[in-house]
Amino acid sequence: MWKAKTIKQKIVILVGITLITGFLIVRPHMVNKTIDIYGLTKEEALDKISKDGIANKYILKLLFDITGAHIKYGEYKFKGLVSPFEVYKKLTRGEFLLHKITIPEGFDTYEIAKRLQEEGICSKKDFLKYANDKSYAKTLGLNADSFEGYLFPDTYFFYKHENPKDIIYMMYQDFKEKMKENHLKPTKDQIIIASIVEKEAKYLKDKPIVASVIYNRLKKDMPLQMDSTVIYALKKEGKWNGNLTKKDLSIKSPYNTYLVKGLPPTPICNPGINSIKSAINPAKSNYLYFVSDKSGNIYFNKSLKNHIKTVKKVEG
Repeated sequence: MWKAKTIKQKIVILVGITLITGFLIVRPHMVNKTIDIYGLTKEEALDKISKDGIANKYILKLLFDITGAHIKYGEYKFKGLVSPFEVYKKLTRGEFLLHKITIPEGFDTYEIAKRLQEEGICSKKDFLKYANDKSYAKTLGLNADSFEGYLFPDTYFFYKHENPKDIIYMMYQDFKEKMKENHLKPTKDQIIIASIVEKEAKYLKDKPIVASVIYNRLKKDMPLQMDSTVIYALKKEGKWNGNLTKKDLSIKSPYNTYLVKGLPPTPICNPGINSIKSAINPAKSNYLYFVSDKSGNIYFNKSLKNHIKTVKKVEG
């Protein structure tokens, strides 16, 4: 009789310990962790989650085995009271951590690609591959050699390891939406002009006048002679080092507007709304020349003689 009671007591204690242990394993607990499981196997991912104290890997494995669900691999943020079931739900839904990325006005595809790589969103190489993919542009209804000029500068929220095609799609859709919102229907040439205006004019007041200079020079069949187009030519050749020299002005490229008359074959950056508006509605002027000082102030001239004088003053 005494022995039977002892066995019952042991069973009760064992059950109690099991229940308490189970409760401790599955109960919600405070977590503040960011974890990236991209590229891992299921076992590696669950092991990493467990080691980081987010949830017990055996409980998670049991949930996945019972339901037959699959893990969506990427970067996750777990914060606050978290239970294994909540971790399981997040992993199956692919509720990845979003990163706020701002693309400034005037960034070209090379600068965008660099920023995305620095932020761990996607590789520079992969982004440029699709940004310069004419066939992909065509599938999205864009009749252009690349997406240069049509990736709208804005603030976006991207996941790490995002597909660059999806990023380009979002940015191009944003461009189309912004054009619709502002009742703008720019032509290909106007986007090219807007991209030059964006690179050449720092201040809003100067943008319509810079646009007028471009149109005036085109009408007179004068080469545009814009430094920004030469810089883009150097980027296309992988030769840009951040310093423009006189030697660079002789680079053989369709983007070198010192040597080739007319507009460059594509935009040279992704312009903002004000530059696009300026390209569509330029100021009325007779200016043919301009020069900028170190602060970005622009001085316009009608004659080459006065322009040379201004350049000497600006350059000191």
